[in-house]
Amino acid sequence: AAVVARFRREFGDGLRAWTTSHDWRKGDVGFAEHTRRQIYEIGVTGIITWAATKRLSDWERYTGRPANPQCAILIKDDGTTQVQSGYYFYKQFTWAGQPGMSVAAVDDRAAGGLTAAAFGSNGTRHPAAFVVINPKSEGRVVRIVLAGGDSQEFQAFRTCDGLAEGEAFKNIGIHSADATGAMLYHAPAKSATTFLAK
Repeated sequence: AAVVARFRREFGDGLRAWTTSHDWRKGDVGFAEHTRRQIYEIGVTGIITWAATKRLSDWERYTGRPANPQCAILIKDDGTTQVQSGYYFYKQFTWAGQPGMSVAAVDDRAAGGLTAAAFGSNGTRHPAAFVVINPKSEGRVVRIVLAGGDSQEFQAFRTCDGLAEGEAFKNIGIHSADATGAMLYHAPAKSATTFLAK
């Protein structure tokens, strides 16, 4: 992080930096938070995951060590596949932050441990979007104040740890800001929610 920050000071915001082996970690909300930190703390402009598909037996045979079972799609020895939880947490960001969009400033210091990432359309066809992450073991109500955009309605999609009750990029409907540009949202425990401008 310190090296990229130094280069950014020297070369300005035009510097492009990518994470080319983004670790899936445990494929949970911690992975989503790690993704957010890559964007805001290191300043990457692209995130490419490590081993999007994986067959564990091949991994162990070729590397001689046990594989982290997390990836986007696990290929089983019988040829069937399983979409893993990390895929859905990654999707929270890949739907929000598309090529050409800008990374918007966020202030989540008063959010009680919740964090956020935001993306502006920046002249692209992609809608402005933001992601709210609740890494806590209990749900939290958060007041989201929107600034700098012109949309007051957002289509929301949510993923929770364990993908319980269909919480795998689940469409949770339209959320609207009030006249002051604010909305209240109940973020379930260990969840990431993406809001796409309508």
